[in-house]
Amino acid sequence: MEKHPQVLRLDPSTELTFNGNNGFGKAPFAEVVNTKLRLDNPSDTIVYFKVKTTAPKHYCVRPNSGVIKPGSSAEISVLLQPVDDPSVLEREGAKHKFMIQSAYATNDVTPVDEFWKSITSADVMDSKLRVVFSSAGDGYATPAAHAATTTIPPMQQPSHPRSQTTKPFTSAYDNTPVGVEKTETNEVRRRHDAEKQKLDTDNRKLQDQLSLLRQQLQSTAIASEGGLPTVHVALLAIAMFLIGVILGKMI
Repeated sequence: MEKHPQVLRLDPSTELTFNGNNGFGKAPFAEVVNTKLRLDNPSDTIVYFKVKTTAPKHYCVRPNSGVIKPGSSAEISVLLQPVDDPSVLEREGAKHKFMIQSAYATNDVTPVDEFWKSITSADVMDSKLRVVFSSAGDGYATPAAHAATTTIPPMQQPSHPRSQTTKPFTSAYDNTPVGVEKTETNEVRRRHDAEKQKLDTDNRKLQDQLSLLRQQLQSTAIASEGGLPTVHVALLAIAMFLIGVILGKMI
């Protein structure tokens, strides 16, 4: 049974290019390389989509799944993670591919994971994208990347769907690049914990002082009955009142 043709319009439509030339004198692909993929839904029906890749350890995709309403579009960020040795991409680049799957839906309220579990393979439409690694501003592609652009013609399947060199497609990760948002979140949490610990310490000190003043007030009150000046009692009462106000603001 033939699959339905892909309803989504992909831009780019056949390949994703990653330019590893960072312009700062560093080795190619030593930093995260981001390329964009646009998905347009020209139909009058809601469409669910998800992105898969044969090399999930090398990429994070945001978002890696979602819903596109009729006449709307979605912009996907595909981030190639840094590599210490660019030759890794030369050796493995020909095997790096992406698949965009889509399916019609009657509504957009069903959670994405549940939707994909509820449909059959006959309902799924897909498109495949090759990967090209460019290590210079002149558009030069690595030999492995060039092989990736010539092995499979656009929109055609190989005569043998899965050879020994073909990897299965796996759902792309939707995570955060190392050292960006996670670092900021950890720093905010660290400052919050430090401030909370300081407030707790100050609170305990004030409560200890308040307890000591209460004891002194009781002792002074007893002594005042024997003729001591009552001014000490008044001063201690004022001090207890002020500390109580401060504690009330901290709690």
